[in-house]
Amino acid sequence: MAVSRILKYKKFTIDNVTWTPLDIPAGFNCHYAFVFNTDSANILLRSDAGDSNTEITLPSTIQNTVQSTYDLPKDGYGWRFFAGDTVLSAQSTNPTATIVLMMQRN
Repeated sequence: MAVSRILKYKKFTIDNVTWTPLDIPAGFNCHYAFVFNTDSANILLRSDAGDSNTEITLPSTIQNTVQSTYDLPKDGYGWRFFAGDTVLSAQSTNPTATIVLMMQRN
């Protein structure tokens, strides 16, 4: 079975009580991260789980793209997100919801 070296998907089940960190999985540095709201509930996203001033609402069935500028690092690849990095934190407006984090390399 072939494994993509360019794309990786990771599903998260979130609730309306806790802020769930959307983290890059081990062994997969990437350039871009996309959050897909695959649920019927609105999803709250924060860049700082403890600060409501960093919150946006991701409506049902919408995607949000997260990217950042970077300087060419010593490794020459220019990764924006490294394995283990938390891209955003998410919370559902319903008791539970499922979202997908898609990570992409150039």
